[in-house]
Amino acid sequence: MEQMTRMRGRSRYDQEDAAAAEAFRSIGSKVQLNRDEAAPLWVQLRNQVEEAINTGLLAANSRIPSTR
Repeated sequence: MEQMTRMRGRSRYDQEDAAAAEAFRSIGSKVQLNRDEAAPLWVQLRNQVEEAINTGLLAANSRIPSTR
């Protein structure tokens, strides 16, 4: 009997989700961070990623690519 390996938890980080990577690349040029704003940079980035998810540009639970 062939034994099947079962993956548990999150997928491995060395496996890239091609669709998500392409979606992040497409919004990458649109992300604007302003050091002069009162909101910290991480909050600005989070808000823009959240907006991309809410507008359908990014799928919920997409993995962020690890390369720049």
